[in-house]
Amino acid sequence: MNNDFTESTYRSLMNFTLELYQLEDMRKVLSLIVEKTVQLMNADRCTLYLFDKKTDELVSEFYHGAPKKKIRVPLGDTSIAGYCGIHKKIININDVYGDITKTYKGLKFNKIFDEINQYETKSILCIPLLDSKDRLLGVISMLNSLSASGFSKKDESLLKTISHHAVISVSRLQRQELSTIFSEQEQKRFTGSQELFIIFFDIIDYTRLSESQGDEKIKKIIQAWEEDHIRLINDYGGIYVKSAGDEIMSLFGFDPTFIEQPPDTDSFNLQFDKNLTLDEIIRVKNSISNHTNLKLFIPQFTHWLDSKKGTLDKNTLNKAKRFKRSLWAQNVIKFMYMAQKNMNKLNNFFFENNILTQEKLHRVFMKGGAEFGPVIVGFDFYGRIDVIGDIVNVAARITDKGNKYTIGASIVEQPLLIGPNLNNLLPKKGFVNKTKNYLRLKGKEKPIYIYSIDSIDSLENRSFIPSSSFLCHKKFVLKQINGLDKVEQTTLPFNYASYKIENNDKYLVDHSKRVAINSLHIIDLLNKMTPDRQSITPDQKKTITITALLHDIGRHSLNDQVKAYIDPTKSIRAINEEEKEVFSRLTSSFGNSILESITQLRPFAHYVKCCGLHYNGYYQYQSYADNPSKENLPVESRIVTVANAIDSILSDAPFKEKLDIENLIDIFKTDIKQPKGQAQVQKFDPAILSVVIEYYQQVLLSGSNIVLK
Repeated sequence: MNNDFTESTYRSLMNFTLELYQLEDMRKVLSLIVEKTVQLMNADRCTLYLFDKKTDELVSEFYHGAPKKKIRVPLGDTSIAGYCGIHKKIININDVYGDITKTYKGLKFNKIFDEINQYETKSILCIPLLDSKDRLLGVISMLNSLSASGFSKKDESLLKTISHHAVISVSRLQRQELSTIFSEQEQKRFTGSQELFIIFFDIIDYTRLSESQGDEKIKKIIQAWEEDHIRLINDYGGIYVKSAGDEIMSLFGFDPTFIEQPPDTDSFNLQFDKNLTLDEIIRVKNSISNHTNLKLFIPQFTHWLDSKKGTLDKNTLNKAKRFKRSLWAQNVIKFMYMAQKNMNKLNNFFFENNILTQEKLHRVFMKGGAEFGPVIVGFDFYGRIDVIGDIVNVAARITDKGNKYTIGASIVEQPLLIGPNLNNLLPKKGFVNKTKNYLRLKGKEKPIYIYSIDSIDSLENRSFIPSSSFLCHKKFVLKQINGLDKVEQTTLPFNYASYKIENNDKYLVDHSKRVAINSLHIIDLLNKMTPDRQSITPDQKKTITITALLHDIGRHSLNDQVKAYIDPTKSIRAINEEEKEVFSRLTSSFGNSILESITQLRPFAHYVKCCGLHYNGYYQYQSYADNPSKENLPVESRIVTVANAIDSILSDAPFKEKLDIENLIDIFKTDIKQPKGQAQVQKFDPAILSVVIEYYQQVLLSGSNIVLK
């Protein structure tokens, strides 16, 4: 028993918390908090404010002993609750009309509430409700202790205990309130049969994780994931339906015309007026990154379609409707992709904060499944949506199979699985790489085909190359790929086409193609600054492009034991620099051996090998005697090495977020200034880096580094 509390208070508190956690409806939970807090604190009134992030105000949602009228209080020094919230500290005042600024600098008591309610406030005790990350959720305000001396230190201690349970309840409430609440008019419009996208996500091997970590840790993990996942659902235009243990269900595809008005500004530089043709809209959509959230594009197109329904011929109208479904389908895939990416972020947070400790054993994996089709829509008492139907069951069962498939040799994440209806709505080319799987579902007479989404195509301009140049370079790279695809390999059981193997990895997809395009851009920059007699020749240009396309062949062909260096169960963050160098040299040498065995690719073997070698320092060591000096490294390899670094810096990876141009410039400047010596290794050609740095400094000055995300 807490020594600060009497036995009766302790028992009352225990009974209160027991009753609190048995309630399912969160509004009843918070009503119970204010009712019981007044009794436990022996006070006259209690108000529970929730923090409204949009307006920076405290909103009185629950109160005891006060008029049933919602009050909004701004954060700041003009009210005691606002002061408590902005400073995140307990406020205990026995005489609010006295000189309170001595104890709480700048605080003013706003007596207007007393005047409006014909009430006299004497003493007040306020406590902020803060989550585990010290973020403000709300404030509990106690008015007029029934004790003549006001609220005591024991009262403060008791209110701290109560606030701890209130924080848990408020957190749950806010996650619940992230779901869309529909008005009665909207419910009437949407109730009944609809065709929607149903998505499930849940934790793989939840039981094992729960048993190994215990209830307290697993509660933190599920709570953090649930909150993050529900916000992501809303960010991508979906609707949160429900959570059940380690499973979250959401839906996409509701016509957003009636849910939210289209934005005033056009984020896609496209005016959706009546004169715009469907083909023009489709061309603009095709120029948008495959990773861009379409939440704003979809309502804009929906309004355009509504305005044109009476003027479009039957074929065009049907094409527009199919296009709209395709937009939703693509955004579902983008949402699912981001959901897994966010789980990686959460894993990193769990390990950094010792919520989880052993990456090899405790890393949290998540599986997702989705399908499209007819469902029956209904609503609960509070206006929250629910759906039933066979498609819901199919989506749930597809999700359940998520840990049965793998993405190539990668175990960084589990695949995203979708049903045949959703698959038919996706673009046939240029959007996703997927694998077809034959699946028998319980309750289905015939097996169905499901598809694992291995990656989203990413051959896009991440490096801020001028658009015309990027398209020209892309065309040249694809031409070289057409030639490489005709190469026959018969000697070794290794696939030389690393640019194809990458399609099975959501983070590496199209990496080698982008490196090739970056290399061609660097050639442009060098040729502009170099006399014609020293320019990169057309033959060198072709060699550089093919070297870039093949530079990761050794890495992709190594066996699983060697690949442990990049296995998430042995984090790359835990490998020291020397181990990374050894790994780089190993993969480059192995790639060299593979290419040497293929007659048509033998001319590129040495260049690929040199891409994994660094100059200065290391060639002095006997064990690295084969490492050439920087003067003897071919310029082709030096260009590809820098191009590879550019794409790596500006792209996401499982254990890092992509960096920006400022970071890229700083990294390259640091390498140029790297002191020579055995302990320090200069990785890139300073002459090439200088040209690249100058280009990206100009990009920053021009402001052309702003991209849609």
